[in-house]
Amino acid sequence: MRISLSRRLIPAAIAFAVAIVLAIAAFAPSLQKEAAAQTAADVSIVDFEFQPATTTVEVGATVTWTNNGAQMHSATGDAGEFDTGIMAPGTSGSITFNTAGTFTYHCTVHPFMHGTIVVTVAGAAQTPAAQTPTAQMPTTGSGSSAGGPGGLMAALATFSGLAFVLGVVLLRRRRAA
Repeated sequence: MRISLSRRLIPAAIAFAVAIVLAIAAFAPSLQKEAAAQTAADVSIVDFEFQPATTTVEVGATVTWTNNGAQMHSATGDAGEFDTGIMAPGTSGSITFNTAGTFTYHCTVHPFMHGTIVVTVAGAAQTPAAQTPTAQMPTTGSGSSAGGPGGLMAALATFSGLAFVLGVVLLRRRRAA
């Protein structure tokens, strides 16, 4: 079976290809910047305290709590937005923070133990805790629920689809004239 591209569809195909190239060129620096912003931080649980008590990371960073004490511990968001679960001595738990904000947390086994995670946008000045917007739920694992490359790819697909539709509409107008 032979498939041929009608001469009438060539302008729409060219518009579609140009739209894809322009969208990739526009979003490529964002993809590189976002990849560079991925960092990590470690918090040690020793005796009955989180060390350091306050940890500052960038959006997309994974914080790992390691229980270096002799008791069971957890790192649980005060508003219930994250929870490492109970960690036995010598084990770790990790949370990836995909939303900027200040997250206070405690140990569910020892509620007097407190810590804070400050999540900033890469390259942005830190906001004092009193002015930080209400924190949203971070996610665990490596997925990206707050946009990231997945969100950029969805925007790219939408933009490309709109460019294609525009090309088809222009082609129909040209044929009708």
